[in-house]
Amino acid sequence: MLLFAFIPLALLSIASAEDDFPLEEGVLVLGDDNFQAAVDANQFMLVEFYAPWCGHCKSLAPEYAKAAQALAEEKSEVKLAKVDATIHKKWAEKFEVRGFPTLKFFKYGVPQEYAGGRTADTILEWVEKKSGPAAKDLATKEAAAAFIEANKVVVIGFF
Repeated sequence: MLLFAFIPLALLSIASAEDDFPLEEGVLVLGDDNFQAAVDANQFMLVEFYAPWCGHCKSLAPEYAKAAQALAEEKSEVKLAKVDATIHKKWAEKFEVRGFPTLKFFKYGVPQEYAGGRTADTILEWVEKKSGPAAKDLATKEAAAAFIEANKVVVIGFF
């Protein structure tokens, strides 16, 4: 009987965790009440600090959403999030946001500058490189050739 009492409690905690991070087109919507919890809950998270009136932010929005949806379809550990910096100024100040949009990548809670492009493909490419393994095993000559073809700069070591 005691076991049945815990099941509804567990389901309630799962539902409330999802409510903490509302989604818009696959992008987590963060604010003062849930920003730190989202950073703590996700190993890898790219956060867009935006202003609703900003033209560059409006141009980025559909590409950012497309990248977020692609990551969700892949069941990636990388999450994309956004913060309205005109409302949630505390976080914009903390991360020294000076213009819009500003993107910060959080890896295990540590922020770093985003240096990628502004299309879905370039966002995906950048976050995959930042969140992926530092090295890749190339077991065959064909795998090495494919790796060289797919990348602009390649360093291969033989061990």
